Amino acid sequence: MLENEVCRLKREMSKKDKVIRKLKNDVQRMTRTVERHQTFTADGIRRRENTLKNLFQYYTGITYVNFLALLSALFPKPDIIMNYGRRDTKVLSKENAVLLVLCRLRHDFGLKDLAMRFSLSLQSTSVVFSTVLDHMYYTFGQLSLWPHRDAVISRMPSEFKKEFPTTIILIDGTEFKTQAPNALGLQSQMYSDYKSSTTLKALIGCDPSGSIIFISELFTGSISDKLLCQESGFYDMLKLLLENKFILPGDAVMADKGFTIHGELAKLGLLLNIPPFSSSACQMSASDTYLTQKIAKHRVHVERVIAKVKTYKMLSHRVPTSLFHQINKIWSVCAMLTRHQDLFVKDK
Repeated sequence: MLENEVCRLKREMSKKDKVIRKLKNDVQRMTRTVERHQTFTADGIRRRENTLKNLFQYYTGITYVNFLALLSALFPKPDIIMNYGRRDTKVLSKENAVLLVLCRLRHDFGLKDLAMRFSLSLQSTSVVFSTVLDHMYYTFGQLSLWPHRDAVISRMPSEFKKEFPTTIILIDGTEFKTQAPNALGLQSQMYSDYKSSTTLKALIGCDPSGSIIFISELFTGSISDKLLCQESGFYDMLKLLLENKFILPGDAVMADKGFTIHGELAKLGLLLNIPPFSSSACQMSASDTYLTQKIAKHRVHVERVIAKVKTYKMLSHRVPTSLFHQINKIWSVCAMLTRHQDLFVKDK
C-alpha cells in the first residue's frame, strides 16, 4: 500500500516537473519576444506604425518605403559589407546601421542615447555613425543630380512654365550657426553680419518642381553671395552642362537680389532673373513691383527646400566645433536625403 502511494507521488512530481519546465520555457520565450519588440530597429518601428502613425518618418525624415529605396541605392549588391572593426557591431544589420545615422541626423540624438537604443558601446556607436555617413556621402557623390533641360521643363508647374519658361534652376545661400572657434582669425572669417553669429554657408539649387539639383560644400559665413557662386564651382557646373547640351544659351537662373551675377552668367550666354532694385529717390514702377511679386512667389520654392534640409536637427542646432571635421558630409547627406522625400511643388 505504501509503495503504491510513493509511486503515485513520484508520478505526480514528474508531471509537475514537466509543467514547471514548460512554464520556464514559456517565460524565456516571452522574455525574448518582449526584448525583441523593445529593441530599437527599423522593423520594430515599422510594426509600431499600426498604432503610432508616421512613426518611421518621425524618426528618420522619410517613409519606410523610401527607406527601402535608400537601402537599395546604398547597397545595390547584397555582398557589400560594412566593416566597423568592433566586436559588438557584428549583430548590427546594414538596415539598422543606416537607421542609426538617420536618427542622429534627424534628431541630433547624442551618442550615448544611440548606444543605449542599439545596444552598442559608445565607441562602437561613433564608429558606426562615421563609417555609414562616409558611405552615404561617397555614394551620393557619384550621382548625377542635374537632369536634362527637357526633363526640367516637362516637370515645371504650369504657372511657372507660363511666367519663366526658360528658368531651369533656383539658387539661394543658406547658413548654419556654429560654436565660435578658438582661433580669432577663423572667428572673423566665420562671422556673419546677417546672422550676427559665426556660421557656415552653402549654395543650394533646386529645379522648379522643388528637387535639389545643386549642392555646394560649406564655406565660412563671411563669404558674399557673389563670391559663393564663384568658389562653389557653380559656374564650372553651368559651363559643363552647356558643353553637354544639358542646358542651352538663353536659359535662366532665378535668385535673390544679393546674387548680382548678371555679368558672370552673361559670359556663359545665360540670363538671370532677380527682383529689380528699387531706388530711394523714386518709387518702384508698377511693372517692377509686379515682377518682384512674381519672382518672390516662385523663389519661395528654394526657401522651402532649405527649410526641409534644416528639419535635420544636426544642422538646425548650433554646430559644435567638435563636428567641424564631419559637417560637410553631414550637410551634403542631409540635403541629399530630401530627394528621398515627397516633392511639395505640385501642379494645380
